[in-house]
Amino acid sequence: MDLRFLSYFISVYEVGSVSGAAKQCFISQPSLSNAIKQLEGELGVKLFERFSRGVLPTSDGQKLYPLAKKLLDDAKNLSQEFSDCPKSTPFRLGLSKALGVERISLLLGQFTKNITNLELTLVDHNEMNDARIVSEHMVLDDEIFEAIWHDRYLIAVPFGHPLSFKKSLSLSDLHGMPFISRQSCEGQSQLFYALEKLGLSTHNRAKIQTVEYALGLVSAGVGIALSPNLKALTNRQDLCFLPLDELPIKRTIGLAYKPHINESLALNELRLICRRQ
Repeated sequence: MDLRFLSYFISVYEVGSVSGAAKQCFISQPSLSNAIKQLEGELGVKLFERFSRGVLPTSDGQKLYPLAKKLLDDAKNLSQEFSDCPKSTPFRLGLSKALGVERISLLLGQFTKNITNLELTLVDHNEMNDARIVSEHMVLDDEIFEAIWHDRYLIAVPFGHPLSFKKSLSLSDLHGMPFISRQSCEGQSQLFYALEKLGLSTHNRAKIQTVEYALGLVSAGVGIALSPNLKALTNRQDLCFLPLDELPIKRTIGLAYKPHINESLALNELRLICRRQ
């Protein structure tokens, strides 16, 4: 069995698309498709269901994935045993959005310095990982959660806006205001629920993925937005960030990981660094 075919299979499995996996593997889409077909022929099973917008693994594909990962890791470790280069320590860390680039970079910088030959891969928090840094509400039932940061949410308004002259805001101040929402903002649901209970509402002007783009639209005068109280965001000179006295919206960010009988050196070191935060 060609190990390259297994690596192509893993890419398709993780990306969910043949074309996307082909770009990731730097080969043509027909070549990758042929490799998957040859692998399916060797194993005598169908590994993926094809759809117009991508692929989904079959039950056999799901069964093969962890075995293929282990086989490739073993092959990699085998070659490193006979290499003069020091053995690397792979670690996949999942990250959710809007964690604060500056503080995450400092944490990861310390992590990479403390683990010799660390091979760190950052992935989306929903992808396969060794640990995740996420909000508390994202923690799964089989995960352990250790808090790192406690953030408060503020309302961002442009300077010169009528609300910018206040020291703090009430929920009634937000009624009818043009609002820029974020699909991944957990504090937003708390805010909208509190407004609805009082018979109040905002006027949705835009739906944005990231807080940086949301604040850019606030600066452009499109509307107001909810933002975590992170220094890298609130030190802008064009915006004013105000607390909500009636509703102190907060979130807890922490390290989530599944318990193991033998925890890795890298995970233990990451836990120590997070505790120092």
